[in-house]
Amino acid sequence: MNVLVGIAETSGVEPPQSLRILADIGFPGLKLDLAHVIAPLVVAGFPTEVVTAAEAVIWNSENESAAALSFMETLSKRMLAAGETVNKVGIHVLDGAPAYELLHFADANATRLITVCVSTNSNIEALLTGSVARSITNNAHQSVLIARPRQHSGKLRVVLGTDHSEYANTCIEEFIGWSPRGIESIEVVTAFEDTLLRSRAADTGVAGISAADAVRDAISVRTASVAKRLKLISPKTHASVVVGSPAAALRQVAEETNADVIVVCAKGHSMLERLTLGSTSLSLAIDAPCSVLVLRHH
Repeated sequence: MNVLVGIAETSGVEPPQSLRILADIGFPGLKLDLAHVIAPLVVAGFPTEVVTAAEAVIWNSENESAAALSFMETLSKRMLAAGETVNKVGIHVLDGAPAYELLHFADANATRLITVCVSTNSNIEALLTGSVARSITNNAHQSVLIARPRQHSGKLRVVLGTDHSEYANTCIEEFIGWSPRGIESIEVVTAFEDTLLRSRAADTGVAGISAADAVRDAISVRTASVAKRLKLISPKTHASVVVGSPAAALRQVAEETNADVIVVCAKGHSMLERLTLGSTSLSLAIDAPCSVLVLRHH
């Protein structure tokens, strides 16, 4: 599987969080592309007459490029030496707006998954200015993994949300096909607004069966069916049906179970679908308590 990893750093002792969470998930047979994007440097003025602003920009770009290449080469050697899940590593230094360049690279290179670290900006800043993670989550044609630091070691605890749509089922089957090896447990969650049950509370069928109970039972059966499929990844897979907005419910379950990753399915590349995506996956990408994997069928 081709995975693009955005590398913001140009130095360090430890690998970036994006690579650490990817390694912890344990997808086998990865072909990684490590990419560092040099964003345009705006120079308001330079304090000497010897070096022009243009020269300062070139000097900064060349030094950042050299540092990034050296850092990514070190990361590449470490991953290939480990020899567990990575088969091949490419390193790239790109110039331009980070989100745009990463998305363009992914579209041009048969990328299946884009991995980036979450912005260090506050939630309000990310919402107003648009972080790289937010932009990629909103616009990628590929699945996106937003990496955050883990709170504990060992295998991963995962919360997976589904609305049981055909698209969600397809995404989940693809996720199963990726064969992640580093997952300890999965909590499969279906969340629905309580207005759905309230609207059917007074309805009864010919046999006196409550329509609200029938809806709840149908959702429970479908959620249990998805959990059964995901036992191929982890035998410790359970199903939960909760009342509330999907984003809030998934966030709460993740906090209660000390989850390392929330997995959600998001479709759509029309303008309207991208604008409304924020209700669940985009909201979680911005302020979830853990890493978020947004699955897309591509």
